[in-house]
Amino acid sequence: MINRLSPTWNKSITPYIRTVDVIDEGDRHGYGMTARFTLDNGREIGVVGLPHPYPTRTGPTWSYLIECQGWTLIDAGPIGALPTLEIGLKSLGHKLEHIDNLIITHGHQDHDGNAYDLLKASGAELWAHELYFSFISLGQPNRLLDSSSPLHRVLKKARGEEENWYRKNYAKSDHSKWMNYYKRYMGDRKKILDERLPANYIHDLDEIDDLTFLHTPGHAIDEICIASDGAIFTGDHVLPQISPHPTHKQPYPDQILDTMPSQYLDSSKYYGLVPYLRSLGKVLALDNHTTLFPAHRLFSNNRF
Repeated sequence: MINRLSPTWNKSITPYIRTVDVIDEGDRHGYGMTARFTLDNGREIGVVGLPHPYPTRTGPTWSYLIECQGWTLIDAGPIGALPTLEIGLKSLGHKLEHIDNLIITHGHQDHDGNAYDLLKASGAELWAHELYFSFISLGQPNRLLDSSSPLHRVLKKARGEEENWYRKNYAKSDHSKWMNYYKRYMGDRKKILDERLPANYIHDLDEIDDLTFLHTPGHAIDEICIASDGAIFTGDHVLPQISPHPTHKQPYPDQILDTMPSQYLDSSKYYGLVPYLRSLGKVLALDNHTTLFPAHRLFSNNRF
């Protein structure tokens, strides 16, 4: 049953949303929720809250279904999310096989962990920023710390304390579980390359029909936002209630330097707080009535 809600936002601030129809309610944080937003221009945006295999304060990863060169899904969610996505798509009147394109906002496991399974099940084409493909077989948490940096020394100490706390509070079986999860995640990313699944490289300000891609590094070096008709899909670049953590300054791993596109070789432009603030400026330059559709916290504590 569709439950048409009155908007719980200030219409003068986000004037482009006409209605939101909640199809499956889910819980107070949005897990299990499926909904449909309708913009004032008539565009419909389907949303499905995809679960994580571990506890997280960010809530589900929101996957968005829009019509653009066929049916396009924005973010695939974590490993294991395919059954929930399939249920959500069915509630929206679709099947996995209807997905023609999959856009990944950035290469973190809660956004692309389900990508390989989805691409194989649907036959869709993958779209991601070209830096995503530079790191696809390596992963992005390359925590290359500089011991001469006071900040990096603090980060290293904090990570050590976090690891010690984890080992004291979780059983070895839990540790093995997450290690196996990570191995599967990295294995699935590598399969995208090895099996030569259809893939398209996105660049800053590329356009597909009425979608415009903005390269917004900061939270991740390959982060993109997708702007269209008074709406912008922000991935983890801009989130309600919480601030995404930016990367810290670091060099690229040596093993990818030979394949890195030449225009990205200066890592200081893509890692750290300064690139993140510059990227926020790109979003601020848009119409200030633009409605943001984030990858987390679209719905939380029983409200949008």
